[in-house]
Amino acid sequence: MTVEGVEEGVPLNWIYYNVAHADGRQVTMVFTLEKEIVRRAAPAAEKLVNGFEFRARSGGKAESASRKSASGASRR
Repeated sequence: MTVEGVEEGVPLNWIYYNVAHADGRQVTMVFTLEKEIVRRAAPAAEKLVNGFEFRARSGGKAESASRKSASGASRR
């Protein structure tokens, strides 16, 4: 989800991502970007979100998560 607004005279976009694991764990990430740089910076934010992995609950390697992009499309 993307929200547009103005803070102290600066046009901003807040880009929200929800990342959910099949076991119910979730994390929300919010990126605040000046509107004029959104097109350049949003791909880096999406790369961070797509690279996120939940840690295993008791040892072991990190586990993949189901991600929802700013557009609301689910990914694995």
